[in-house]
Amino acid sequence: MQTLLGVEPVGRKLTDAELAVLRSVYGDFLDTSKLRIKEGDVGLLTLSGRPFTHGNTLYIPRKHLPLTEELLVHEAAHAWQHQNGGTDYMSESLVGQYLGDGYDFAKALTEGKSWAEMSPEQQAELLEQAFRQGCFKTPPKPCLVHGKDYSAQLAAALVEVRAGRGAP
Repeated sequence: MQTLLGVEPVGRKLTDAELAVLRSVYGDFLDTSKLRIKEGDVGLLTLSGRPFTHGNTLYIPRKHLPLTEELLVHEAAHAWQHQNGGTDYMSESLVGQYLGDGYDFAKALTEGKSWAEMSPEQQAELLEQAFRQGCFKTPPKPCLVHGKDYSAQLAAALVEVRAGRGAP
């Protein structure tokens, strides 16, 4: 409705560069043909000023533009969660942000949690931070969190991601 009223922009497809970034992280287990990005202010949905993902649509408020590769990887994690697990990620994400460990993926790794045991935001943050550190480059850099190497845990998580398993 907001799109019809001109309050919300029409979503755009991903660029070739964005597709390459997402392929390096998610392999073939993120259907990027379904993704759309809505950039800028989109009425009520972006009043908080925070980026978010609803289904296959990534909402990136004006203050987060231009869209960075790291933020793309993070928000695309929620689209992956949607495609591989349904809509539960949305409510679990909100609960985690306000009542749980939120984005603290380091705590989850320290506690020995598997990919499937992490909250939606912890999953997204792990992939974002690993991408930021260069863990998806060739050769990959180690996945360091507070000086400890979690490359083995990242590798195990990627096996699950690239098999479409472990979504909330």
